[in-house]
Amino acid sequence: QPAPQFSCATRLKLSKKWGNGDLRRYFFEQTRWVRDNQKRLNIAFLVHEGDIVQADAHEEWAIAKEAMSILDGKVPYCMCLGNHDLGYQKTDKNKYGFNIGVDRTTNFNTYFPREKFAERAEFGGTFPPDRHDNSWYHFEAAGMNFLIVALECKPRDEVLAWANKVVAEHPDHRAIVLTHSYLHANKKRTSRGMKITGNLGEQMCQKFVSKHKNIFMVLCGHSRGEALLTPEGDHGNQVHQVLSCLLYTHDAAD
Repeated sequence: QPAPQFSCATRLKLSKKWGNGDLRRYFFEQTRWVRDNQKRLNIAFLVHEGDIVQADAHEEWAIAKEAMSILDGKVPYCMCLGNHDLGYQKTDKNKYGFNIGVDRTTNFNTYFPREKFAERAEFGGTFPPDRHDNSWYHFEAAGMNFLIVALECKPRDEVLAWANKVVAEHPDHRAIVLTHSYLHANKKRTSRGMKITGNLGEQMCQKFVSKHKNIFMVLCGHSRGEALLTPEGDHGNQVHQVLSCLLYTHDAAD
């Protein structure tokens, strides 16, 4: 199945890549599957690792909103922003017809507004306070308290300062960090790339992830492939850093 970002790309050149027309049905099928299997698989919380859309366009966000809304009131979830969710710019200088991640503009907040998620029991807060670009959530499972901090693509220093404060204020919660670009398939943390200013995996580890004994997991996408890196934090705690990113597969018969 195509990744959600490709399922939303109905208006761009990439929508013709497979020759099988509108792909949004795959996104709907994925979230319906999670909803329908929540009890059977004991799904406590769902995270989206970013690149929600292919490029920051209203028609794509509308598809993403419809797909993710299938989970509303059924399965708690949160999302982080990927580079494809930011800074859309048309161009005739590449085969795609657009650039992404050129700045931090995004229509995400129009379709996934803070006020909608603030009504949920698992909601913790956002940074900045009036936007949903960075957020934290909490939930209980298996008799333990968990906290998820969802961070923008290449989070800025002020975002990491906020995240450090959130995690430090909840020492009784097992903390999970969700961000878009953090780890490569070769098990090396990301350290360069993208025009926007901020921190990639290596800098995030040094400035945030390694500093807290209650952080036990980092989840990320962006780099194609899968990887698991489990170093120790500054307090001797194991931190399972997990990359899971399959961009698409194609069934020519579909």
